[in-house]
Amino acid sequence: MYFQLAMSSSQITTFTLFTIDGWRNRFYAFRNMGIWPSQLVGVEGLQFSRLLGVGSGNGFSVIPDLGRYAWLAVWESEAASDAFFATTKKEQEQTKRSL
Repeated sequence: MYFQLAMSSSQITTFTLFTIDGWRNRFYAFRNMGIWPSQLVGVEGLQFSRLLGVGSGNGFSVIPDLGRYAWLAVWESEAASDAFFATTKKEQEQTKRSL
């Protein structure tokens, strides 16, 4: 699932939420927190990207919730965002492992 927010006349921001079920998929997502940023370098139209983890329990905690992640991205255009989400295998693999 991703949301699009307008930043300027052509820029677009996406906020993608991942809820991961099962320990094997959670390990895959946790591992990608360190790997995925380097794989996003040079993605056409991607101007800024940040992977975000969340704390467990009520509110913020130093213990991570390995079942929830978010990805914030700023794109030069809606077309660049749409092309990435439609064709990128990495995004499709992460979505397949999410609820």
